Amino acid sequence: MNRVARQFGAPIFPRSVDIFRGDYTLVTDIPQLTGVPGLPEKWQYVGPIYARLAGEVPPEIAALPRDRTLIYFAMGSSANRDVLVQVMRMFAGQPYTVIAPIKRHLAGLETAVPDNVLVFDWLPAHLVNPLVDVAVIHGGQGTVQTACASGTPFLGIGLQPEQDLNVLQAVHFGSALHLNRYAVKEERVLTAVHRLLTEPAFRHKAAILRRELEQWPGAANVAAFLRRTFFDNV
Repeated sequence: MNRVARQFGAPIFPRSVDIFRGDYTLVTDIPQLTGVPGLPEKWQYVGPIYARLAGEVPPEIAALPRDRTLIYFAMGSSANRDVLVQVMRMFAGQPYTVIAPIKRHLAGLETAVPDNVLVFDWLPAHLVNPLVDVAVIHGGQGTVQTACASGTPFLGIGLQPEQDLNVLQAVHFGSALHLNRYAVKEERVLTAVHRLLTEPAFRHKAAILRRELEQWPGAANVAAFLRRTFFDNV
């Protein structure tokens, strides 16, 4: 970045973090999760921005009986296939029905899918999350925000430091549990899921967080910022 800046006579970046600093910096998070109430000048929180894929909940999911625990298992578009398959196999024989939009990640793999794992292609996660009891997800910000905005307690598996941080924010709030990719052992995963299902504090905190996030419509806040900053005087 600095070689190109020098070539064109532009200011260089003294620190790596400066690459992420714009004339204005909008942070797609909320202070209740980051623990940082005040931001530098020309920085501001706008709230979560995550995918709301088109389409409805598939009929086979809508028709699932509610007397059996439902787990949402997703590793995002950048999944580590080894971790994904490892965790998927842990659900075999467990008293859960697992909704898993992981079809593309399993393509070309010769691996058995447990009978209680229902494999789908991409799903409208913002509609499916509210239907389940617990989510088991990776730590991508959009995936974490979808679970938080749905009021769904979750186990987050961070695949790299940024994802660990996304999950740990919810852990500190009290609505989630965390494992990094090197700690993914069957006993730890199943114990975490059991805790999320049986300790009411997780769902209580998840409901509080959902209500907090409802006050932060991220995309609308960005649009309002753009209008206010660049177009009000045009």
